[in-house]
Amino acid sequence: MQHKINDTDSSKNLIYLFSYKPTAWDAERYGFQYLLDNGVNLKVFDMSSMISSRKQSPNDFNYPYIKKINSYKDFAEEVKNNSRTAIYIDEINGLNGFQWQGRKIFQILKKYNAPYFLVEIGSLPLIAPQDSRYWYSRLLKALNLKKLIAFLKWKAGKQLVNMQEKYLHSYQLPSKIFVGNSDMVMPYLHRYGLSKDILIPIHSFDYDRYLKHLREHKTTEVKDKKTCVFLDQALINHSDFGQSISFSPVTAEKYLPSMNQFFNKVERETGLELVIAASPRASIHAMQNMYGNRKVIKNKTLELVADSSLVLMHSSTAVSFPILFNKPILILKTAEMMHAHGYGNFLNNMAKSLGLKPILIDSQIEIHKLNLHDYDKWKNNYDEYKFKYIMTPGLMDKTIWEILIEHIDHKLS
Repeated sequence: MQHKINDTDSSKNLIYLFSYKPTAWDAERYGFQYLLDNGVNLKVFDMSSMISSRKQSPNDFNYPYIKKINSYKDFAEEVKNNSRTAIYIDEINGLNGFQWQGRKIFQILKKYNAPYFLVEIGSLPLIAPQDSRYWYSRLLKALNLKKLIAFLKWKAGKQLVNMQEKYLHSYQLPSKIFVGNSDMVMPYLHRYGLSKDILIPIHSFDYDRYLKHLREHKTTEVKDKKTCVFLDQALINHSDFGQSISFSPVTAEKYLPSMNQFFNKVERETGLELVIAASPRASIHAMQNMYGNRKVIKNKTLELVADSSLVLMHSSTAVSFPILFNKPILILKTAEMMHAHGYGNFLNNMAKSLGLKPILIDSQIEIHKLNLHDYDKWKNNYDEYKFKYIMTPGLMDKTIWEILIEHIDHKLS
């Protein structure tokens, strides 16, 4: 489908800022089609020529509202021409705060007093306890000279831009932040001296998808099929490895035998067919032989979970779906991933937030204690996680983009 952009209609001008070329998955996550269908004059700026956080997608996603900005001069000209009629959406920094690499973008926004919003479409339990494994992994990183230099450069740059903002007010700050109960919100507000008044509560993107599913099916009832779904995270073949994600927490040589052996146990003891819900960032072609003859299905995670009887995962952001559909969850970990810098703490923290204990599938003792025959009788209490990280009470089941449009109307009126 082709979309005509009417540059003369400035009633609802919205410009996304991406540090990479947006993909079809980004279009879905950030509501491009919904915004277009509801009268928003949408533009999406691909800023990867100046600041790139990941490898560019090999799949062409070329729509007329996507424009590649080739220089800061070009960007400054765009901002100058749109400064009175547009709102920008920052998908470069988010609640991570200003970074050295993209600092000029926000200096330009400051120069022309261009308003922008932050939209955090998902929150996770990111703040993990710093146990002995955390400090062990920090030590290993410090001993790797290349990683240590890169980390120190990043840290120094971040500190410098934060000082520039604190003492010189060098960068434009967001006028609104659309977010759920993210652990990162209050530190962000404190760092930049912002008021909680700019916070606009929203659900997560996963709740939007769940809500759309309910609207289409007209019921909250789901029919359990005899399937067990594994929420794949592309831990060994993620498209961002070497770019925005610096390393894989596992190796194929150790990870795949452990996982397939455990999958065999699940199928044998539960009678369920195990299906792989592939990560949006994974290559289906590369996954065909990873898990034997098991089905690998991409872009159907919500539907697979809705119809499943049991869900297996590590620390997938798609955890929202088994929580919303009230499915029993089993969190898996391997010895290898628990020593990967940061990953082990993140997995443990997510499990703790759900009130679950991860299963070390490399441990014969833990595997022997695990009773899979009664998976349908496992008790769970997902409410705390649900109302902290997935949905916000009192929003009358509005989607992120329905709420955003209301605030665009108000801002530009």
